[in-house]
Amino acid sequence: MAAATSYATHAMAHPAGQWAILALLSLHRVCLPSYAVPNENPTGSGFSENPKLICCKIYISESRNKSALDKIDEAARTDPENVVVLSKFGDHFYNRVRYTLVSYISKSQWTYSNEGNISKLTLEVSSPIRAVLSRMVNAALTLSLESHKGTHPTIGIIDDLSFHPLGEAKMEDAVYLAKDVASDIAGSKVPVFLYAEAHPERKTLGAVRHDLGYYKNRRNDEDGQWSGVVKLNITKTKPHVCLTGNHDEVLPKIGGTTVGATPFLEGYNVPVHCKNISKVEAIVKKLKERLGGRGGEGPPKLLALALCHGSYVEVGCLLDPNHLRADQVQDMVKQIAAEQGLEDKVEKGYYTDITKDMILINLSKALFEKKISKAGAASDVCKEPEGENELLKAAK
Repeated sequence: MAAATSYATHAMAHPAGQWAILALLSLHRVCLPSYAVPNENPTGSGFSENPKLICCKIYISESRNKSALDKIDEAARTDPENVVVLSKFGDHFYNRVRYTLVSYISKSQWTYSNEGNISKLTLEVSSPIRAVLSRMVNAALTLSLESHKGTHPTIGIIDDLSFHPLGEAKMEDAVYLAKDVASDIAGSKVPVFLYAEAHPERKTLGAVRHDLGYYKNRRNDEDGQWSGVVKLNITKTKPHVCLTGNHDEVLPKIGGTTVGATPFLEGYNVPVHCKNISKVEAIVKKLKERLGGRGGEGPPKLLALALCHGSYVEVGCLLDPNHLRADQVQDMVKQIAAEQGLEDKVEKGYYTDITKDMILINLSKALFEKKISKAGAASDVCKEPEGENELLKAAK
């Protein structure tokens, strides 16, 4: 019961979290042994022994190539006992897919070392999610940007990975794990650009993308499609993680990737029935001005893009639920659209991922279903043959 109890202080902050606690308690009572969880640096195996959780959202620039997607999906599910795929969102128009994975921190320990007269303090962080992400990256890198076309911009086949601490995990756990994964990706000749808490100066994702030319050069204004190989501007922003001596080398067919650590962000899109993307971009600009900032303190509350989506344009958003709600974004988009004479063009938005309140519930449900499935399989294996039961009855 210790692990379930360790989630309580975090989950009780939201009504949905209370249901998550009940689910976790039931989960442990029905099908998990009870373990004592250390107060610091848990080193046990499995979700039941580790109150530190880590979430990673990986965005891959492909949603139409079924054979490639099947390989990526298979890689994502290679360790279901330790890494849970909580959600998957693919969009045909964007030609982009996002996986939301959750695992646990199996080790989080500070170590001291001396290099000459300099003492060095390093946090060693381990998680099963690292190996799964490596497999997903390798599967995705069989793709090429030469044939890529979609309405969402990208800097590479592996466009972005964002790490988010959950449960008792701290931001520093997410930062060090993000940097380790960035090194793994760089080993495949993909230059990595860090952002947010993983960045040396805590530069935001939007700022890093802007410096790289993320929003320029490859979009066809007639249909809003971004296509072809990537040409990154690395004169202003050098890769933070790359193979030795390859700072200026970006393979056009693969591109680069961004890796960051942030609080958990929620995806929320608002459709605007207007084919003029410039008008929706004007809405996005005002939206970020009115809701995006924190007075110069901390990362932005909102990231937003205008994205063509079939017969209309969407305001695609990532928002920090600790500071901003989806209904506030919805109302502000409607207000700004009305100022431009588009008040009747805004539809009700939709979430593109699970919300922060639902993470523990979905995770508990997934783990519960896996345990019940395994228990059922074990029961079938151990069941005595019907004929033998009858013989035992006759013997009595």
